[in-house]
Amino acid sequence: MDRQENEQIVAWFQRLCEAPESTWEPELSSSELREHAQREVLGLLRAQSRPCPLLDQSFLETFPNLASQGAAPFDGFEIIRKIGSGGMGLVYLAEDTELHRMVAIKVLPAVLTASGSGVERFRREAQTVSKLDHPHIVPVHRFGRWEKTHYIASAYIEGETLALALGCIDYTGAPDLRRINAALGAVHSIAQALDYAHRNGVIHRDVKPSNILIDTNGKAHLCDFGIAKVEHSHDLTMTHEVPGTSGYMSPEQEGLIASPLDARSDVYSLGAVLYECATGRRWCVSAKNGDPRQPANPQLGVLSRKNTVPHAADLAAICQKALEWEPARRYQSAGEFAGDLDRFLRGQPIAARRASLARRGVWAARRRPVVTTATATLLIAASSLVSLRAFTAPPTTALVTIAPVSAISAIEHRAFDPATQMFENPELIPSGRHSFRLEPGLHRIAVDTPEGLREFTRRIEAGETTTIRIPASAPATTGGMILIPAGEATVGNPFVEDPIHGHRTIDLAAYWIDRHEVTNAEFRGYVEATGASPPQIWTDPYDIAIDSLPVVGVTYDEARSYAEWLGKRLPTKPEWERAARGSEGRLYPWGDEPITDERPANVGVSIVGLTTQDLRSPEVRSAVLASLVNAEVPFGRDITPEGGLDYYGNAAELTDTPFVQMSAGGAIELPGQQIAMGRSWKDKADNAPLYMMILAPQDQAMSVVGFRCARSARP
Repeated sequence: MDRQENEQIVAWFQRLCEAPESTWEPELSSSELREHAQREVLGLLRAQSRPCPLLDQSFLETFPNLASQGAAPFDGFEIIRKIGSGGMGLVYLAEDTELHRMVAIKVLPAVLTASGSGVERFRREAQTVSKLDHPHIVPVHRFGRWEKTHYIASAYIEGETLALALGCIDYTGAPDLRRINAALGAVHSIAQALDYAHRNGVIHRDVKPSNILIDTNGKAHLCDFGIAKVEHSHDLTMTHEVPGTSGYMSPEQEGLIASPLDARSDVYSLGAVLYECATGRRWCVSAKNGDPRQPANPQLGVLSRKNTVPHAADLAAICQKALEWEPARRYQSAGEFAGDLDRFLRGQPIAARRASLARRGVWAARRRPVVTTATATLLIAASSLVSLRAFTAPPTTALVTIAPVSAISAIEHRAFDPATQMFENPELIPSGRHSFRLEPGLHRIAVDTPEGLREFTRRIEAGETTTIRIPASAPATTGGMILIPAGEATVGNPFVEDPIHGHRTIDLAAYWIDRHEVTNAEFRGYVEATGASPPQIWTDPYDIAIDSLPVVGVTYDEARSYAEWLGKRLPTKPEWERAARGSEGRLYPWGDEPITDERPANVGVSIVGLTTQDLRSPEVRSAVLASLVNAEVPFGRDITPEGGLDYYGNAAELTDTPFVQMSAGGAIELPGQQIAMGRSWKDKADNAPLYMMILAPQDQAMSVVGFRCARSARP
């Protein structure tokens, strides 16, 4: 048996050790394991399920008194009894003989000790958790090895798992309001813990009720970071392995959709836990049947928002948002999830669904516990807190509404074509209509108003209503913008054969584009007028010394909202390239000649010893802002013949184009990923031409990415 096969056996053992025994053989028979390896996994699983724990023989010899529940010495601890087991270890209650406190000793089983990756995962779990200090995360005291046994000593949480607590709730008879409320409160606490872990670069990847401990005071604690992923570290999971627990893994974790595995995966898993707390049922989505791009279980996407009791409808909305199939449609952080659940528990309006004035009045009048008898009766009597509509074929179009009606004189929409990366095939909406239906996909919707043209980019989802509100702002102008005339333009990478990103000639309609990148002063005007959140990189109070610098550290949605407030939009990738490279497709703003000078643009700034991801850090803020230059005056040779500034340096720039890649079925979008173009202050002054792209997660604020605005040039 080679090392790779041994690690496959370890991975499958971990995956199935907590699954029902009836699923072991079917799961293994459908795996890529050879027959003898399948038998090996079954043998380990059956040994694990016997009354005698699966231990290394040397460990059994070390603790002869364990069978009689007597205490046994172990590297400064007294082992008392076994209290649990799982895929990454066996857990014993022990007393720390030095500090006289009770601890939980997690021991690596023999099958994992034999695997180099198993030991390294165990070590990484200890290192990961030891850096996390949160009241709802079980702390680690020590990682060590004694004789042949690797172990982790953690705080001992006296109580039970959330899985056991849920098993004590009767979801079929009279509602147990106290226990249901306690379970919802536990999920809220774990959402806070996950938000803290995510902000520290740790993704848990195995959030489930059995990994949530409830102590004797009712406080929830997150444990078992055995398969956690740490930001910027090598993933010890092999590419063909699926770490996690079936029924709680997100679609991207199971490999059902092409999306990066980030904090939103944990949000999905915790959403499944919330659903189980609320209904007494597992949230189970089958990946085995049906179209893998769509949910195969009718529970997905059919959580009712029409319950007659508003309490149930709001909890349904929270579940639905957390359990969205596409990460971009979920809560974008565990903190957002925790905030909405906190509002629900306090009897306040939630953010997952907009409340009408009438509903706000109902919420304002309500000042009693969150789960009332009427609510629980509705949910439990229906066998689910979230009542499910009959599962029918999903609608194929979506309703779009423009408001206010008085501001509309004409409406046109264009659908995004992934193959061309352009919004094409304009269609006029019949005069007098402010509500209309569109096919699912990305659309640009243009509205002629008395104040001028307004353009909105929206992703339309089948069966949902999208409301576009025209911002109340000053009439849109083209001041400070450059007119790019209609005509052919050469875009793309001339050195790759790619129908999407390769070299091609396209026809572009005329448009306006900002002469320079949006500055902090300009973005500050938007923040003050609308109450929008300021960029994380700003200090409080705001420092006017940064007024002329390009604004960075904003997300795609924030940049888009700013542009729409001004009556503008973000440029598409082809529009950005045409403005930066000219109609001839030059390689740099100044032409095609290679870079020979040290700083032809604001690039090549080095920040030694700092990561620029934590934009709230005073050191990072200071270093990033010191690396940027005035966006309103030329720097070096970074100016186009038309007068456009900083296309090559200062900040890379967000576009209105999602990242598209080729697949067997044609061009498809990579969910949640936007294209940013240009170089930034942090990039080296090398010969990287303007066709180079940056992949920018839509929900991530980056210290090297800013934006400029565009506007279609038509009445």
